[in-house]
This record gives sequence, structure tokens and C-alpha cells, in this order.
Amino acid sequence: MANHFSNWFNLLLILATIAMLELTVEGNTCSDIFARCDDIDCRSHCKSLHGAKSFGFICDDFNLCTCFFKG
Repeated sequence: MANHFSNWFNLLLILATIAMLELTVEGNTCSDIFARCDDIDCRSHCKSLHGAKSFGFICDDFNLCTCFFKG
């Protein structure tokens, strides 16, 4: 039973983290989460999508491409 609870808790934690990252807006800074980093070139994808507003990207622990841009 404890293992079952642990699996559900981990799944809930992962979903909450993804939702939090996707909705992040702080100080006129926004972020978008896209496909896996090994499926796309994250740097060029962010640059082509947001142009001059783009100021960074990261491939997070879940291997998801996250673009940061000015809102």
C-alpha cells in the first residue's frame, strides 16, 4: 500500500511541477514548454518562435525544452 501511495504522490508531484513551469510569469518574464530536447534544437526553436524577445532556454530534468522570453 505504501508503494502505491508513493507512486501516486510522485506522479502528482511531476504534474504539478510541469503545470507550475508552464504558467510561470515573473517580472515581465514568460516561459513556454515544448517537446523533448532530443526531438528539437531547443535554442533555434526558441529563437525562431520568440525572436528578439527570447533570452534563454533550458532542458529541464524531464528533458523538456523550456523557452524564456520577455512578455
